Amino acid sequence: YQRRVRGPLSKHMAAAVGDLDAVRASAAAAPWTRLNDDKSETVVVETGKSDWIQTGANGVARRMIERTGGEKARATTIVRFLPGKSFPEHTHDGGEEFLVLEGEWQDRFGEFGKYSYIRNYIGSSHTPQIGPQGCTIFVKLRQMSESSVEPEHFSMSAAPDAEGWVSTGTGRRTLCLHQSALERVTVELLDPGTVTEVEVPAGGMEVLVVDGGYSDELGVHSRHGWTRYANDGGIMSWEANPEEGCYLWIKSGHRESDEVGMSGIEEPV
Repeated sequence: YQRRVRGPLSKHMAAAVGDLDAVRASAAAAPWTRLNDDKSETVVVETGKSDWIQTGANGVARRMIERTGGEKARATTIVRFLPGKSFPEHTHDGGEEFLVLEGEWQDRFGEFGKYSYIRNYIGSSHTPQIGPQGCTIFVKLRQMSESSVEPEHFSMSAAPDAEGWVSTGTGRRTLCLHQSALERVTVELLDPGTVTEVEVPAGGMEVLVVDGGYSDELGVHSRHGWTRYANDGGIMSWEANPEEGCYLWIKSGHRESDEVGMSGIEEPV
């Protein structure tokens, strides 16, 4: 469910479920889709109200946010793995960036609980294995750049009690997760009822509500809701949920990034 705003404004290791080609060829494979792929458009996606769509991998479902392509796509998605499930080994042609929203993620790089932030650079590969808790992630695919070289794998804790949080005003804290000439990625915590003004930076901004919620001129943003703010220079007044506050994941300044995107992938005729 979405509102579009026109204009500027220890673990048990499960067995793999098969090869990736079988997943892509299954009846549940995603058809070619263009969803919210105009980065110059402000969009509100109430992801928490969307239906889960079963993938070709048993026990793995997703809620689409942005997508260009079929099963192989430039995508922003929330993916849910049921306990004991997995996904076939695969290589990230355009990189992978994700935040663990619930449960625990396991692969060859380690074991990562809620609030873990992971970047797997272009050419990296892994076989996700999910333990008895299951796991839900917010993931971005094919949105890294060959001009901004990164390590094969980077991970850090973005938990509210992790080191590195900085106060940026009354009732507001920020933790920087990644920064380059192409983008900046942070998480923010707003105490219950906090009201703060936010200027949309050049290059735009997207926000995922991890916990809690907030409201602004575009409406109420609930848990797992996602918003792309394309009104560069606009001033938004954010008011955190009066009982829960909010925990937000934010990417900014990235609209003109020379990301891999759909390079080398053509729409079927």
